Amino acid sequence: MTVGVTGNIGSGKSTVCKVFQVLGIPSFHADDEAKEFYRLESGKRVIKEKLGRKVFDEDEVNLRKVASVVFNDKELLEWLNGQIHPFVRARFVEWKKRHEKAPYVIYEAAILFETGRYRELDLMITVSAPRNLRFNRIQKRDNINREQAEARENNQWPQEDKEKLSDFVINNNDKQLVVPQVIEIHKQIINSK
Repeated sequence: MTVGVTGNIGSGKSTVCKVFQVLGIPSFHADDEAKEFYRLESGKRVIKEKLGRKVFDEDEVNLRKVASVVFNDKELLEWLNGQIHPFVRARFVEWKKRHEKAPYVIYEAAILFETGRYRELDLMITVSAPRNLRFNRIQKRDNINREQAEARENNQWPQEDKEKLSDFVINNNDKQLVVPQVIEIHKQIINSK
């Protein structure tokens, strides 16, 4: 069984996945795997052909520069996603084979609903947090301004739409504890098998 974990930028998906990992559930982080694409020579070549040298620092792709270009251009963002998603999907297939004995696995990605990938997963969890809190988190984490944070979120579905399509919602609002919510969901998944 594969359980998707999603949520808008700054919601706390990685924190939730760490709790699942403590419970012995392997987590695949699609965004981390996507970064591998940029490190491979084949990925660098594709990026250079489409976006040019302006997104490079010497021979390395600068992800901030890529983000500043694609998050303001829907066509470029779609093109980039079309390059990265097949790469990540192939990596996931290989990764999942190594975790066949786990009761279930987590597939964590920011845009599972937006890409339609959620239809391929058995259950969906959305991690939710208030907009201001999310923006404060990502501004600190990524050292960006509010306008840049909003530009990134503008390419994601509204949080409420994700919640409606999810089997579970985890509130990561600094008022409710995340760990008990994850433990309860874990119990329900295990008991449903």
